[in-house]
Amino acid sequence: VISVAIGVIFTIRVGGADMPVAISFFNATAGFAAAFCGIALSNYLLIGCGACVAASGSLLTIVMCRAINRSLLGVFSGIRPSVAGVVEPPKEWVSLEAGGTEVSPFDRAIAILKRAKDIIIAPGYGMALSQAQEQVHTLANWLEQRGARVRYAVHPVAGRMPGHMNVLLAEVGVGYDELFEMQAINDDFRKADLAIVIGACDVVNPAASTRPDTPISGMPILKAHEANAVIVLNFDEKPGFSGVDNPLYGMKHVIPVWGDAKVNLNALLSSLQE
Repeated sequence: VISVAIGVIFTIRVGGADMPVAISFFNATAGFAAAFCGIALSNYLLIGCGACVAASGSLLTIVMCRAINRSLLGVFSGIRPSVAGVVEPPKEWVSLEAGGTEVSPFDRAIAILKRAKDIIIAPGYGMALSQAQEQVHTLANWLEQRGARVRYAVHPVAGRMPGHMNVLLAEVGVGYDELFEMQAINDDFRKADLAIVIGACDVVNPAASTRPDTPISGMPILKAHEANAVIVLNFDEKPGFSGVDNPLYGMKHVIPVWGDAKVNLNALLSSLQE
């Protein structure tokens, strides 16, 4: 009962977008606990293993806090930084209209995929949930065979655990040289022909920069909204773990293709390969 109470007290105010930090912190404390048990039992192996887990978990927690612009105290207290000023998205976008004729989002997605040459893919937890990583890699291969440049932008807290997206993509054969951390690739979105968001919401939510006093205010995001065009392959338009509506979905250069990412990617691949 005491353990449950302590767990609730520590995590009740942690927002969904910050939860990976809490998980990393508790991993570190588990390492400390193991090391102290080793000291009590005079077991040097337990001390060494516990210390390694404690050290790696602590370093990871610090890195993740910096990546999402939070202090550890701020994560557990629920205190969020205010947003200084409003960041406006670019004013000019490529025209996605087809001679004034109304086109379905699916057909618009097909059209832009065929002509895009510089593409950045932003994966999120929804990709893991639908197990669509194999289809993502197949789409990237198809695009590369047509001469396009494809890169993956990985946010530090995309997914349920640190490194979640990296592991999933590496498992299906995506090279490590194609995976880019947020700081390394964020400035390239503005120059990209196309950003493909797959199952990600909070980590690409412009509200983090434009709306004060939200659970993600001040959190650095992947600037997918700055790409010339954006395809969103999310299950629906509901908010992510943070509960903050995503204005990305309503921008005029964004093509939302709602539904299961795996199903929609298979349909896109079928149409493209025809």
